[in-house]
Amino acid sequence: MRPLNKFSLPALAIGLCLSAFAGTPARAEDPAYITLGAGGWEAMRQNLSKPEVDLTFRSDYRLWILKPQAGALAAGDGDFYTYGGFLTDIYFGKHIVLTPSANIGYYGGSGFNLGSRFEFREGAEIAYRFEDAYRVGVAFYHMSNADITSRNPGSESLLGTLSIPIGSLFSSGKDQARSYNNTPKTAMAQFSPSSNYVPGPVPAYNY
Repeated sequence: MRPLNKFSLPALAIGLCLSAFAGTPARAEDPAYITLGAGGWEAMRQNLSKPEVDLTFRSDYRLWILKPQAGALAAGDGDFYTYGGFLTDIYFGKHIVLTPSANIGYYGGSGFNLGSRFEFREGAEIAYRFEDAYRVGVAFYHMSNADITSRNPGSESLLGTLSIPIGSLFSSGKDQARSYNNTPKTAMAQFSPSSNYVPGPVPAYNY
């Protein structure tokens, strides 16, 4: 199968923008994440495909709907890539999250020649968000130099991902779940037998 060409990049950007109108913006309470990825490097060139591992920090800092990220990947053929960029989270319902991203970074190694030391990486992840804010998903990314050099073969990655809330690394699971699911109680819940409501003394009236 042939890799994506340069015309796929505008199409990808348009598709991601359209998907934003179908979903809802990122949740304000979403935490910063450490995201682990594992899968295939050169996923669309079967004769060159190698294992790939990714490590990404996803900030909870917001600039409009965008959040910064930074990370690195290493491939089984000796290639590596360090990058920084921006992402946004688009919710479809309560648990399904689409996360498109765009990055620029430094590419090197002894594997497949992508034509430049500076490469762009765009793509998206679709993930399931659990109640404790952990996410499990699948991601697809395209890397190219946007024809800044005469050689621009491009490269694709297909990964399984696990996003770990950074707060969970320093607190118990119970505290983490309470932190990201602290919804207000209804009046019925506040006065239910299972709540901590304790009635005060009944006032006395003299007639």
